[in-house]
Amino acid sequence: MTQQVILKGRELFNVRDGLFLITRLEPDNWNHAMVFDSGNVLGFREADKFMLYHLPNKEAGLKTPTLKEYLDDRRKRGDPQPRFSFDLECLDIENARNRLLKVYQRNEQYDELFNNCEHFAYKVITGEKQSPQLRYSLITTGVIAMITARQFILDSQTSSI
Repeated sequence: MTQQVILKGRELFNVRDGLFLITRLEPDNWNHAMVFDSGNVLGFREADKFMLYHLPNKEAGLKTPTLKEYLDDRRKRGDPQPRFSFDLECLDIENARNRLLKVYQRNEQYDELFNNCEHFAYKVITGEKQSPQLRYSLITTGVIAMITARQFILDSQTSSI
């Protein structure tokens, strides 16, 4: 699905009713994953059509703002036109609803390595806890460490000759 959508004013374009994993593309290029309920298909707030479910960084528990509340907060933080990538659509709404209820009941805490926003969003949408961003970061760090260690060994061998 992966399409870029720009929020204009308070409207989100090109999105049908459903449950999606979305990634906010921030100005500093750090992604933030959330579950986006565009038609309130989970039915947790009857009055609001657009809902975001996420574990915000360094804050306790699950947050559930409406799209309007979320955009107002982003604007206060200096992000007038948040951009999103729609990455996955949930096809099993009932199980996603049950998984989200379990997060509510356990009052899960954010943890950068083991329970970040992306772990949460993937778990709700697919049933599998994963964080491709974190995996990519760890792989990149490992490759850099191996290159650095190799260069250190080569430098050591050269200086001992």
